Amino acid sequence: MNLSIEIAKECDKEYFFELYCQSMKGHIETLWGWNQNWQKNDSEERWASCENYVLYNTVKRVGYFQIAEVKGETYIMMFIIDVKYRSKGVGSRALDLLKGLLSNKSVSLRVFKTNQKALSFYKKNGFSITEQENEFYVMHHKVA
Repeated sequence: MNLSIEIAKECDKEYFFELYCQSMKGHIETLWGWNQNWQKNDSEERWASCENYVLYNTVKRVGYFQIAEVKGETYIMMFIIDVKYRSKGVGSRALDLLKGLLSNKSVSLRVFKTNQKALSFYKKNGFSITEQENEFYVMHHKVA
């Protein structure tokens, strides 16, 4: 699979929200309940405050990253692979592309404790749990 990463454009914003809903709704609904308007506003704020990247398989979008600087550290706010491309190595290759962009930086992220598949994926890709919050594990990785 020929995977590439590009800076997102305004026309990608709805795609980001659609993937976000598909991937996160179950976790959020279980923990706090789902409020579509709140989620849409939060997504808009995240879009405005992050560096937004689209992942492509040749010309087809297969996922995205949203990155922000938090407390002097690079933070992956969102990393979502389209469900059609999961468990096929796309996530690991995408993470390698992102690590290339972030060389020599520390990277952190949060994972729902209920999302064991994501937790396993990040551990397999060099992240370790550094902290626990109520519903999340905070994970960290030093990109070499």
